[in-house]
Amino acid sequence: MVGFAIVKVITGVFLHETFKVAAQDDEILIMQKESGNRTMTAKMHAFFIEADESGDGLVSWEEFENIMAQERVRHWLAALDIEVADLVRLFTLLDDGDGTIGFQELLDGVHQLKGPAKSVDIVTMLLESRKRDRLLHMMDAKLDGLRQQIVLESRRKQIEPTPTTCRDTIWS
Repeated sequence: MVGFAIVKVITGVFLHETFKVAAQDDEILIMQKESGNRTMTAKMHAFFIEADESGDGLVSWEEFENIMAQERVRHWLAALDIEVADLVRLFTLLDDGDGTIGFQELLDGVHQLKGPAKSVDIVTMLLESRKRDRLLHMMDAKLDGLRQQIVLESRRKQIEPTPTTCRDTIWS
C-alpha cells in the first residue's frame, strides 16, 4: 500500500513538472517569435536606410533598383526566402501605389512575402477570385441584355416607317 502511494506521488510530481515544461515551451516559442520579429525589423531598417540614398524616408524606384543591383543584397533577400527575380513586380508588391516605399510598407510587404505562400493567403486569393468571377458573370449577363436591346431597337427602327416615307406614300 505504501509502495502504491509512493508511485502515485511520483506520478503526480512527474505530471506536474511535465505540464510546467509544456507551458514554458509555449512561452519560449512566443519569446523566440518576438525576438525573430525584432531582429527582422532591425535588419529591414538597416536595409531601408542603405536603400534610401536621398534620405527623404522613402525609397524610389531608382533607389530600389540601385540597391537591388548589389549581389550581396540579392543573396541576403534570397536567404530570407524573398524572391528577387522580378524587381518590377517586387517593387509593385511592396509599394502602396504612390511610386515610393516607406519603411512600414517595406516591413509589412516583407512579412507577407517571406517564405512560401500560407494557406490563408491562398484561400484569400481563391475567395477574391470567386468574387471577381461572379461580378464578371453578372456584367456579362447585363451586356448580353444590352446587346439584345440594341438589336431589337435597330430592327424596330428598320421596320417602322419614317415620317418622310409616310408623307411620300400618302402623296404619291
